[in-house]
Amino acid sequence: MKIRPCILGFFAACLAIQAHAVDCSRSQIDGKSALVCRVDTRQDQLHLFLNDAAGRPIQTFTALERMVAVSTTADPAAEQTT
Repeated sequence: MKIRPCILGFFAACLAIQAHAVDCSRSQIDGKSALVCRVDTRQDQLHLFLNDAAGRPIQTFTALERMVAVSTTADPAAEQTT
């Protein structure tokens, strides 16, 4: 499962429109264009709206991190050596 392209798209949608402590900038990550946003969670709430491959809500960033770790180890293409 390819998670990285989805992460960037949904992350931008997760940010509240009225967020005050959000700082976004364009960046290059592994040679690909990305939008990187920093959120001060002391001032704003950050919500995750993303489903897993079975259509179930992932709900937390901890669960997303676990899912990415599992999919990376299960995908031989993700373990490229340079």
